Amino acid sequence: MCGEDYDANTELQNRWRIARKPHLCFACRETIRPGDRLPKPVRRVKAPRPLRRGKHPRSRMPKALGVYRERVKYARTLWVPLIRAKEPSGICPSCRTRPWHDAAHGWPKGPYPAMQFELDNGIPLCRVCHRRVDSDFHAKRELWLRYVGLERYRRLELMAQARGKMDLDMTILFLESLTIDTKRAEEAQ
Repeated sequence: MCGEDYDANTELQNRWRIARKPHLCFACRETIRPGDRLPKPVRRVKAPRPLRRGKHPRSRMPKALGVYRERVKYARTLWVPLIRAKEPSGICPSCRTRPWHDAAHGWPKGPYPAMQFELDNGIPLCRVCHRRVDSDFHAKRELWLRYVGLERYRRLELMAQARGKMDLDMTILFLESLTIDTKRAEEAQ
């Protein structure tokens, strides 16, 4: 039927019109009637893109940023169990009815990256309470005041206002030492 290059776009145009009435093919101008079999489209091969820096060949992320992100993920894997260890009962400290699943931040990670791995900045919450306090500033403030106390809350406020930078390597070392200490304390019991 169609001896010319028959690409996917031409096929779509023909299939759209084929159900309605006989018409001319968009590629070769032959008559196509309802029920005619259309040839398979020719797939055009794209030229391979040059390799860029990063883990994935198509990644535009510089290698150094990829290494940093891997270290942040590792620090997070250390931070979350320490936050969950604050409530050994497994019950959400906000509602006291459901088990907790999330480690919630008092000050968000994006605007306050230096406070991302601060232990006072995290509370284990159930998903319902986590969504509720993330959407309501006053509820979040009340919960944090009740959970960490006034002195530690004031310290967190000062850290947030300072907008300091954190040394990720020192933070990882600190979190690793706390993880080792908590494991030793669990083994001693």
